[in-house]
Amino acid sequence: MSKYVMPPRQKMINLLYVILIAMLAINISTDALDGYKLLNTGSTPRLQELRARNAALLKQIETECPPEKQAAAQALGKQSDELGNRLQNYREEIARLADKDKYEPGKLQKVEDLNAVPQVFLSVTSQEGRELRKSLEDFRSRALAQISDTAGRTLVSEMLATDAGRRGMTWEKETFSSLPAVGGLTVLNTLEEQVLLATAEVYRDFLTAPAEETQAPQPEPEEEKEEIEPSVMVSPIASGVLYQNYENPLGIYSSGIAPERLTFTARGGTAKRKGDRCLLVPAAGAREVVLNVGYEENGAKKQLFTCTYRVKPLPDPTPYLLYRNEQGRTVRYLGNAPLRRADLQRLTGIGAAVEDGPAANFAIRSFETVIIRKNSNEVVSLRSTGGSFSAEQRKQIERLERGDKLYVTSIQASGPRGAQKQIAPINVVIM
Repeated sequence: MSKYVMPPRQKMINLLYVILIAMLAINISTDALDGYKLLNTGSTPRLQELRARNAALLKQIETECPPEKQAAAQALGKQSDELGNRLQNYREEIARLADKDKYEPGKLQKVEDLNAVPQVFLSVTSQEGRELRKSLEDFRSRALAQISDTAGRTLVSEMLATDAGRRGMTWEKETFSSLPAVGGLTVLNTLEEQVLLATAEVYRDFLTAPAEETQAPQPEPEEEKEEIEPSVMVSPIASGVLYQNYENPLGIYSSGIAPERLTFTARGGTAKRKGDRCLLVPAAGAREVVLNVGYEENGAKKQLFTCTYRVKPLPDPTPYLLYRNEQGRTVRYLGNAPLRRADLQRLTGIGAAVEDGPAANFAIRSFETVIIRKNSNEVVSLRSTGGSFSAEQRKQIERLERGDKLYVTSIQASGPRGAQKQIAPINVVIM
């Protein structure tokens, strides 16, 4: 532990540092914008392909399935189309609000605008975010009620999940609060892909589910039955980004071929199956990875899907403090917002997670607490011996008064596959 009186010059340097951090926080990095643009690359033809595929499956249902399944498939298809139109209207509204006088239908010029997405979805008057969530939940409920296959139900349930976020926010607030305009388009494109994939999953189940025993056998039509050509779609990032030192999970949807027959190979990385997903890991130093999905038939290898992915470093995780509120719920505190002294006394730990990117797990290895007393300018610096607060750190935190400053700095974290890095500090504002 070290104690000293901070000179006025150092106080000014610290103040300028805090101001700089605040200014940087309101800007969006070029890499983030480029990432959103890349995710949108190829989204239009991909959506067109999914719509065409669903139309072909629906036509087959209308030819081969009993009337009740035909009616159910048509009703689901209509609801899917309505959701797609709604999402398209949202895209145009985002572009209109972002570009203002320069708005052109079908285009987005001011990709970095931070006001359009929250204005569309989180406005107190329109509540469009809440209405979208309800529409997705209604669609998911109808789709799940019509799927007999357990794996299919799990896939649809995960793709269209609208549960409250990790910070206790509603789905719509956590999804749309901090997105630039191009990020809003990315989310809407992904949602439409997932709706179309869920629709295809229901159609596939209608065509492959065994007929009920009470149903009289139907005579085979004289004309030759049309077979479903094998096809594969990869979701949700069919043309996106992979992250280094991370098992990137890709959802796999196949029709016309059993999933267990699919083979996965990757140039510039490794690919393996895990349940209904493909885990793709870029090789060290790789800048891109090419994924190939195929199968074997009569000893011949056939290719169904190929995609080239750009490789980026895994984003730095955001550190947070954990405490229990008065209701006994565990709350994450990210810093730079007022925190009551009573809540500090209920600290339970420290963690880190990627807030805008893959769901990568990070473990805290060590950190330092720096306390500046408001009255004496006394500085107390203490380092933990692991990922938890030491007894001395807790003792000093218990002595904090309103106006004192607490910084959690020099945070060392280890991520997926053992990668270690030092991450950003936490600035605790004491009420």
